[in-house]
Amino acid sequence: MATMANHDRETTQPTCQNCTTTTTPLWRRDEMGAVLCNACGLFLKLHGRPRPISLKTDVIKSRNRVKTMRPDLAKQKKQNQSLGATNDVNGVDFGQQGNGVGAANMGARRASHRSANGNGDDHSPISRTGTPNMYNVQIYQNLDDHFQSQQLPGFGVSAASPGRPPSPMNGERLDIPQTHEQLIAVNSSLKTRVSELEVIQELYRGRIQQLEQEESVRQVQEAGKADEQLRSQVAIIGESNSQLQKELEESHRRENMLKRRLDELEVELKDVKDSLETHENGRAKRQRLDDNATKPIDDTTTPRSDS
Repeated sequence: MATMANHDRETTQPTCQNCTTTTTPLWRRDEMGAVLCNACGLFLKLHGRPRPISLKTDVIKSRNRVKTMRPDLAKQKKQNQSLGATNDVNGVDFGQQGNGVGAANMGARRASHRSANGNGDDHSPISRTGTPNMYNVQIYQNLDDHFQSQQLPGFGVSAASPGRPPSPMNGERLDIPQTHEQLIAVNSSLKTRVSELEVIQELYRGRIQQLEQEESVRQVQEAGKADEQLRSQVAIIGESNSQLQKELEESHRRENMLKRRLDELEVELKDVKDSLETHENGRAKRQRLDDNATKPIDDTTTPRSDS
């Protein structure tokens, strides 16, 4: 019996709770969770009230667009504004009753459609919206996924893949009735996701440890290179210092040699001067002796003259 009921539920197509249509390019929901077609959902979202069945073009609001109205439509709009009411096919005055009456009529329509679809007052024990539970669960899931993808584009919430059970981690709603098998599938998917996240966390942790090890090795290598450079610089400075020391010692040794040579030359010069003085003195003495020896001979040989 449960299999047949599920089969009938899957083959039944959804119906719009406002205009009772079954063909629409996109199914929507209102705030209460009722199924609406694309036109009724857009009208309710834009105007805040249910869409009249006999909808006229001058009733629809424009989204900040400059629209030129035809003269006949403008005249008709002025007449409607003078009357101050806009009636639908059921004779409900939306202009005078306001949105509250429209919401009440919307609830009455939902109740009538639930009774017409054979659902009656049989509500789902899990559903809080009072929506019929005879439709396919996959349709509701597609509607939820569509609204999630439209309302949360900036949070990275993507629509669920076909055949994948809804998950609260993906931003999907779980207020639809779920069987025991679906709960088991959701639990297994959550466990799989948790295991995937744990694997990803381990990968990140291993990568972080690897980067830390590489950073420590790099720092040690850089410190070793800097130490080697400092040692090489110290060795170069020591070699240059020893070379300068050797050159200084060599210069001192040459200086001492030059001093000794200078002293020797001074001694030799002094000896030469002394020998020259001695030689000059000896020549002078010999010359005086020679002069003294030749002077008496000259006196004896010279004749005297008589006075």
